[in-house]
Amino acid sequence: MYGLKQIAAILAGLSSSSHAHHSDDETLTTVRSLVFGAEESSTPCADNQEYSASTGTKWFDLITLPTTYSYYVITGIEWKNGSAVAGNIISGVVLVDDIPIVLNGGGNPTICPGFIVAQAGTNAVQRTNAFISQIIPGGTKIGVYVQNSSTSATLRYQDNQANTYRKKGVAYGTTVYYVDAAGWALSTNRIYLKLYYKGIL
Repeated sequence: MYGLKQIAAILAGLSSSSHAHHSDDETLTTVRSLVFGAEESSTPCADNQEYSASTGTKWFDLITLPTTYSYYVITGIEWKNGSAVAGNIISGVVLVDDIPIVLNGGGNPTICPGFIVAQAGTNAVQRTNAFISQIIPGGTKIGVYVQNSSTSATLRYQDNQANTYRKKGVAYGTTVYYVDAAGWALSTNRIYLKLYYKGIL
């Protein structure tokens, strides 16, 4: 994760070496003076099916951040529950090489690790703000993910989509991996995921 000095240096367009002489008070002043644009969001799929979750599958939706602003922060991740809810959900955001994904291997750096939340609300969207977001350049290609802890849980998706890399076989766990090294798997199902973000003015 970026520290306060690194954030201030990025936004000021300075290298860490040139920023090194700034005091902690000056760094805090820079970070606290950030001004954010209005919250925006990606467009989720038009869900038409639900599936019984597999605890060993991490589902992704791929998004390109806009370029209206030079930098963005993630402010929310939303998924849509099906007719049964159970256990917990973990979500987050990783970097991807392209959309659709080309490189299957080598790992995907986690840039927004999420905290575990209880799945709640049948046939309804559920949003979490429980995560830590890095500052992300506009135009970055990212993968938003969600994973269940219980096989009794259901999530909504849209079927009959392009057969491309949309999921990973990963055992559910509470450990956040800063590089998700699991390989990608093809699917024609697009999971309902909506990403919220704000640009930095």
